[in-house]
Amino acid sequence: MLTRFSAKDRSGDDEDGGSGGSAGEARYSTKGTYGLKKCHDAEDAVADIVFVHGLTGNRENTWTDKSTGVFWPAHLLKDEVPRTRIVTFGYDADVVHFWAAASQNRVRNHAVNLINAVSQLRERTDTEDRPVIFVVHSLGGLIFEDAMLASRNSAEAHIRSVYDSTAGVCFMGTPHCGSTLAGWATVFGQIATVVKKTNTSILKVLEPESEVLALIQGDFHTMLRNRADQGRPPLKMTCFYEELPVKGAGEIVPKHSAILPAYNSIGIHKNHMDMTKFSSAEDPGYLSVSTEILRWVRAIQKAQRSAAAAPTASSQTMPSPGLGVPASSQGATGAYLPPGNNPLPLGYVSNAQWYPSGASYSQGDTVISGSINNHGNGKFVTGNTFQGPTSF
Repeated sequence: MLTRFSAKDRSGDDEDGGSGGSAGEARYSTKGTYGLKKCHDAEDAVADIVFVHGLTGNRENTWTDKSTGVFWPAHLLKDEVPRTRIVTFGYDADVVHFWAAASQNRVRNHAVNLINAVSQLRERTDTEDRPVIFVVHSLGGLIFEDAMLASRNSAEAHIRSVYDSTAGVCFMGTPHCGSTLAGWATVFGQIATVVKKTNTSILKVLEPESEVLALIQGDFHTMLRNRADQGRPPLKMTCFYEELPVKGAGEIVPKHSAILPAYNSIGIHKNHMDMTKFSSAEDPGYLSVSTEILRWVRAIQKAQRSAAAAPTASSQTMPSPGLGVPASSQGATGAYLPPGNNPLPLGYVSNAQWYPSGASYSQGDTVISGSINNHGNGKFVTGNTFQGPTSF
């Protein structure tokens, strides 16, 4: 049975879009349609999830099913990944804006506004190291890509922290190679110019072979390669593409434009406008998107548990010969070698693990007691070997 939500039900908001008026709400944009809107904020959150809408979109309507009123970031996703903070970002991307002149910000301006909004939220809540997952639709995907570039290249540490913390992104109908949507939007934009001035520069970005789009794409993929070269964890990415045409307009972003080579791609059996709207947790499209997010959040939780349980400097993993010892391991004592390994107290020790003081070992274990030299080359300066159960 489907539950219908009224506008007032969404995210627990009152009539003016706020949620109680507490001092903490000041960091969110509670009125209008621009800036960050809070959907869910767990006290024990392990990740931030940021939604970015597309062309002619809205930070709430883009993600709301019209027939049921389900605003899925708040009504569905928060139950799927409760230990998160979920926000939606709004900006002026309406090309048929009769009542007020559309924002003249170009893609980079919107990208910088996005990064600033996210970084300010994280700085004010002392969560700058928290992993971030983005869910982006259409033009919002291009803004996300440019935002990552702006974040990485920033001289400000709090801005760079967003790039450093970004763990994954769900692209939904993002035109990576241009979009026929630009042609239709241009027509409506020209009509709108009779009444008000609209943002035609953003429409130019969406045209196939657009120079701006090509630059964003090229720099974004270079950034991905640099992450790998720097030993950073890869950015998890999944591309979702529309399977149905828009009535009277046809296919807006074709599959070949919406996917990225070598990354997972999933079809959603809806058109470009409806692919971000889900009526229930059983909606196949919702299951596809939420499962990706759930997997990434679980991976974040697992990594955080592993980090919390990781040995201290006195119990770090010994490297293989020639790899050296991390600076944080200097002076550590005690190493365990699994049965069958020959102890080499004065030479390189491979396949050894550091254990904290007081650890116990089983019969047949080989334990070396000693300390690492100051050169960090994996050699023991002094040491004794023990066979059988022992501890230190």
